[in-house]
Amino acid sequence: PLIEYLKEQGCKIILNRRVTDWEFKETPMQDEITVTGLKMTNTLTQEEEHVVVDEDTAVIFTNGSITDSATLGDYETPAVENMDYGAASSLWKKASERFYNLGNPDKFFADRDASEWVSFTLTTKNHLLLNEITRITTQEPGNALNSFISTTPITPLGQKDVNMSIVVHHQPHFTSQKPNETVIWGYFLYPRRRGEFVDKQYIKMNGKEMLEELIGQLSKVDPGPVNIREKETEIFDSVINNIPVYMPYASALFNNRAKSDRPKVIPKHSTNLAFTGEFVEQPYQMIFTEQSAVRSGEIAAFHFAGIPMSRLVKTPRYDKDIPTLARAAKKMFE
Repeated sequence: PLIEYLKEQGCKIILNRRVTDWEFKETPMQDEITVTGLKMTNTLTQEEEHVVVDEDTAVIFTNGSITDSATLGDYETPAVENMDYGAASSLWKKASERFYNLGNPDKFFADRDASEWVSFTLTTKNHLLLNEITRITTQEPGNALNSFISTTPITPLGQKDVNMSIVVHHQPHFTSQKPNETVIWGYFLYPRRRGEFVDKQYIKMNGKEMLEELIGQLSKVDPGPVNIREKETEIFDSVINNIPVYMPYASALFNNRAKSDRPKVIPKHSTNLAFTGEFVEQPYQMIFTEQSAVRSGEIAAFHFAGIPMSRLVKTPRYDKDIPTLARAAKKMFE
């Protein structure tokens, strides 16, 4: 609906382009941030393209994504690790190397050991696995996230550093999903660790092996009387697909940082460039929330449209709200 609305307003949407470099206005002090051009590559034809940007045109840039450089596998094939620094973050890095106040992308994208995940999306043609998870966890779909953590080796493989989670949404999760189908999402916070039921690093597992690990983890906490392992063949027969995804920067937005490591939405001395998304500095905003990311876009749009910032929705200051602080203190001692 949003895309259709924008098109009705005359917005031209161009896909399959990777912006690779900036052109900035040359000024005596080299401190004015004014975009004058963009270099890009057509990802279908690999042709180089160039767009001239006049000084009255706003350039709103999402300077990094937690899905940058993500790769997909399938039921029989693990996701292959992509060593690319990332499309958006690479462009941010080029801008930050020219202007001192545009943050430090290396804090978020130079150490994938601190941010990488492997996830999987499992689709089955019936609700057998869904019903088993409901029985084992005593939770209806959509109520909670379930994590499986091992601190002592309990299987012949002897692993004791398992950390796996699943999220079971209300079904159907997608509008195009058939009534008989189940879609479940899961992830491993530490892809280099090894499975407890599959003797491989998670990053090297295909979709089938990840399902085997999931069934094994569920079997550990199954109260019975019939353990889920006894239905393993039926569950495997119900699988439509299980797609593993390697995301090198999945939790990069949580990396340790200084206040200066993220640019402001409207950096000082910027005339037509704004930054949006999860890697921008905003007062009293918490990352990993839709509100934070959307608000950065609102700030950019308000700024370039000349709308007073006083018209932005106020951010509740719960850190200064006495009843909230009192409830938090009470909860700490329960």
